Amino acid sequence: MNKESLPEGRFLSSFVRASEIPVDRPQICVLGRSNSGKSSFIARLMKNSSLVKTSSKPGSTITLNVFSWLHLYLVDLPGYGYAKRSHKERDQLSGIIHSYLEKKIPPVAGFMTIDCRRDLQKEELYLADLFKKKDIPLNLLLTKADKLNQKQRSSAEKRFKDYAELFHLHEFISSTTGRGFDGLFNYLKTLG
Repeated sequence: MNKESLPEGRFLSSFVRASEIPVDRPQICVLGRSNSGKSSFIARLMKNSSLVKTSSKPGSTITLNVFSWLHLYLVDLPGYGYAKRSHKERDQLSGIIHSYLEKKIPPVAGFMTIDCRRDLQKEELYLADLFKKKDIPLNLLLTKADKLNQKQRSSAEKRFKDYAELFHLHEFISSTTGRGFDGLFNYLKTLG
């Protein structure tokens, strides 16, 4: 994808409580396990890598980071599943995600990032089920697609088809090459 065809986004603010997020635009949310490629995806989408802090220390996002992009607010939810966090910290982050989904005006869609070389874990399956119960379309973004050869991609495609009923759509993407961003951009323009 031609990176120049994406509109630029801007960082709005970080919030501790979901109730603090402005509601004057439709919201989409992005969630993913620590080190799933979530920050790189947002940076590519915003067309500005300096807006999003990618860290060598996974699990750094502990607030609701909000970006203004197109006619939407993109809400970066805390990373989950990071083994070095205490149970108390993990419960706190889970609570932030839950309170965000429980708010009066829910997001119009969610995007879950997962490294396409991995399989879905219990956290992803639980969250996918939660989105389904709340009738919020959840889209699976299979990141780091540039790391797969054709045979590996075919194998991953078969593996993720087993979860098709949990997700509105699934897309192989690469924040490095831009693969999958054209279709995603067109879909995002229709939301709201």
